[in-house]
Amino acid sequence: MFNIFNKKEKNKVNIHSVIVPDQGWNKISEDDEAIRWVNPEQSALIALHFFDKEPDLPTVKDLDYLKKFYRNVAASANGGTIETDIMTIHETPAVKTIIKIPQEETGMIYIASITIPFENCSFVMKIQANEVGVTGIRDSAILGMLMGSGEVEFSEEGITNWFADPYDPDFKQELL
Repeated sequence: MFNIFNKKEKNKVNIHSVIVPDQGWNKISEDDEAIRWVNPEQSALIALHFFDKEPDLPTVKDLDYLKKFYRNVAASANGGTIETDIMTIHETPAVKTIIKIPQEETGMIYIASITIPFENCSFVMKIQANEVGVTGIRDSAILGMLMGSGEVEFSEEGITNWFADPYDPDFKQELL
């Protein structure tokens, strides 16, 4: 694990209080609220956001509540939840999420984020990757494996056990 908290920053907490490894990507913008890097070879972005106000994250202790909260966040963008979990970074509780949002033409935008809330501010680190070129190959390969094992089947209603919320099989929306 890398050390993300900048010990050299002695003044008031700010965007530079957290360090994000940029992986050699190109910095494209920086201000008091965000730093963004882009991978010149891929359709991917890293962003660090600083919110100098009390966090609006409802909790970092109740995982079931967070799963519902982020499911609604994803659904508000016509997206779906892939993962929501609570983690600890240097003894600081944080929330990790991965969501997917459909692109206009084809494919998905995948957004992974780590939210680190404090009493009076918060940081959000995001990685966004847009599918480009031919999409659906991974899904087709996995679908074939699951159909072969009998875990997924075709029926009159469609494909069973394939499109489902990862935490609530009864939850239904357009993109699962």
